[in-house]
Amino acid sequence: MLRLVATTLLLIYSLSSYAGALITKAVIYAHKAGMANDLLVIADGGHGFSGEDNEVAGAARLAWFQDHLVY
Repeated sequence: MLRLVATTLLLIYSLSSYAGALITKAVIYAHKAGMANDLLVIADGGHGFSGEDNEVAGAARLAWFQDHLVY
């Protein structure tokens, strides 16, 4: 059973990961719960990100923290 424990959600994943179905369910659940959510999909990112993919993911994390957690 899923319970709402946060008010915002950031998901960053690679299309080459095995978590696609779980990520999709989490985004749908967050949307239905009225939770602010952001999804960043990095094609061919593999497990973990490197190079330009890592820079894009890092910038997305920083922006999310600034938007949602920094007062």
